Amino acid sequence: PAARFLLKNGFDVEHEEWLLLKPDLTPGAPPSHPELTWGTLPRAPAIHQFCALYDRSFAPFPWYQPYTAPEAAAELAEARDLLFLRRGAVFIGFAWLRWPDEGVGQIEPMGIVAGEQGQGYGRYLLNVALHQLAQRGATQAQIGTWVDNETAVALYQSVGFRHQETITYLACTV
Repeated sequence: PAARFLLKNGFDVEHEEWLLLKPDLTPGAPPSHPELTWGTLPRAPAIHQFCALYDRSFAPFPWYQPYTAPEAAAELAEARDLLFLRRGAVFIGFAWLRWPDEGVGQIEPMGIVAGEQGQGYGRYLLNVALHQLAQRGATQAQIGTWVDNETAVALYQSVGFRHQETITYLACTV
């Protein structure tokens, strides 16, 4: 009822996000890639690296919602929850692991920097993140994305994620 009221009174759908669920998370062999390595960093460098990679991954897209270092620090439970992907010595991606419920691990956000996208690095990083969630006790995994991010939706569905919930954001120009 509230949404109908808002839509009739000058609000429009700003965007929709999907929450996807992978219900059958089981530990297996960690993924490997001949060109890529992943790891974690101590807290302060992890926050700095995350903010830089996040900007390089999402700035051109409508779903870009930048993090400041204080915001990231306030949300980051443990430094080991931020995974970083490298090609050689260069950082090219990240995945943030979160723990919303008992047995549920969430990957939010995850990104590969512009110029490195479309080469399978996101699939590798997603599989690393899923492996880490399973190793740390998660039996299910969640991930969110804008509905319009067709590349991400296709990737997540290809590894077993299924649509669980749609979140609709309304906005009004004042």
